[in-house]
Amino acid sequence: NAQTAKDPFQKLINDFEKEYIPLNIPALELSYVNNLKNINSLEELRDQKRFFLKNKKLLEQLSTQNLSEEEQVICQVLSYEIDLNLSRIHLEYKWLAGGYSIKGTRIYDEPLGKDWYVYFLKKWIDKDLTPDAAYKFGLKETEHVKLAMAAIQKSMGMDDKSFKKQLEDNTHFLSNNDEILEKYNALKLKVKNKAKHYFPYLDKVPPVHIQKGTNKDLAIVPAYYNRNTFYYNFFDHSYDSRDMGWLFLHEAIPGHHYQRHLTSQRDMPISNLFRYMSYIEGWGAYIEQYGNELGAYNSPMDAYAQLQWDLIRSVRVVLDVALNYYGWSDEQAMEFWNKHIADKEDIGKREIDRMKRWPAQVITYKYGKHILDKLKGDKKEPEELKNFHRQVLECGSIPLSVLQNHIQKNSTNL
Repeated sequence: NAQTAKDPFQKLINDFEKEYIPLNIPALELSYVNNLKNINSLEELRDQKRFFLKNKKLLEQLSTQNLSEEEQVICQVLSYEIDLNLSRIHLEYKWLAGGYSIKGTRIYDEPLGKDWYVYFLKKWIDKDLTPDAAYKFGLKETEHVKLAMAAIQKSMGMDDKSFKKQLEDNTHFLSNNDEILEKYNALKLKVKNKAKHYFPYLDKVPPVHIQKGTNKDLAIVPAYYNRNTFYYNFFDHSYDSRDMGWLFLHEAIPGHHYQRHLTSQRDMPISNLFRYMSYIEGWGAYIEQYGNELGAYNSPMDAYAQLQWDLIRSVRVVLDVALNYYGWSDEQAMEFWNKHIADKEDIGKREIDRMKRWPAQVITYKYGKHILDKLKGDKKEPEELKNFHRQVLECGSIPLSVLQNHIQKNSTNL
């Protein structure tokens, strides 16, 4: 019967979780240097390989036809992780056998550097993504965002000179922290009232707090989220209010605060073992496009500010592959940056340094958003968007390719 058919599944899941944790597989870190330093011993890798090969065989023998949709998703996540870990173990065997030392400049300069980049791209983004495909995607997105920016300028009926003057208009800049906080709290109320039409389960999410950031180590980012609090960074003399809308959406509601709480409320087996950053950061980037619907964008310039940052994300996709897989020099990377992004050379230098230290991480935002946009299709009405968002969120954090399969399989329900 159906219950008996589920027993092997439950045993597989329980045994997997029980045996996986003692393996002490190091968590993925931002720094590739730390990831190389954290490679387990040869004996530990052998234990890991035995574990994953055993579970690969058990999973192949498991009949899935009587499993629920959620259980089938769990099987797909397990299969995904098994394949990815086996490819990691193979590469780590080669690294240990070579007795290599770490140079620490960038992954391209390291022994097996291109192989490592291929792996990190799969680990950070999705196992189906290749460096060449990511590079082409970045080029396409760069041009796409520039066209969207030009369309906003055209809609405002401004030539280049008058539009540049509008961009430099200092009336958008705030200097008083109390005023900034007041505006963010007003924005929170407005978004909360409108978000319920597009996003499910808002009543299950606790209130988000808003504070000025105090950690100068995080000053390189405009804002961040941590433990129920949205932090905005205001260390300079002025604060550009045009960035407030997309920053709040991305980090707070319906961004990371909303997403993280809903994910934590899922009790899906094995969900505590793995995190998928392209799902997490992709969601944050994806919801920025709803600024008008959620009342976060008060003018075309607010939407333009979001696109300015989206252009940076798009250019970073190209440069991450170019620096870490194709071997571009810093000078080549800056030339590409300056070709597409004006008057932000200091940010360009900072981002190039970041990409060399943290290969593949910057691609999570754009590629995750791309998959969600692709799955969303032409849905525009509030209720159909709400149903779509429910499906995206219902399984918690899962690999993009598994999410894609899950939603396409159930598209008739949207």
